[in-house]
Amino acid sequence: MVNYGYGPDTQGWKEERKAILAKKLSQLLLDMKLTRNKEISSGLIGDHEFPEPYVEVDGLYAGVRVRKITALTESQQDELIRRCEDVYKEVMWN
Repeated sequence: MVNYGYGPDTQGWKEERKAILAKKLSQLLLDMKLTRNKEISSGLIGDHEFPEPYVEVDGLYAGVRVRKITALTESQQDELIRRCEDVYKEVMWN
């Protein structure tokens, strides 16, 4: 998967909360990067030179997307998606 995100066609989407969602997803990526860096420095996972995932707002797609998630392992992608879903529900459904 290359990207994952939310937009006007996503259930519960609220355009006025888009900036909040982008900020929280950016923080999620930072938290996950810090965890990966600890795993790399401890030797738990290998260090690979891949572009880092990033958050894009109204770029190629309307809404908020996490781009370049191919830099993550499959299990990291699964974790990212699960955590993105939690953030989305927190921001849009509350």
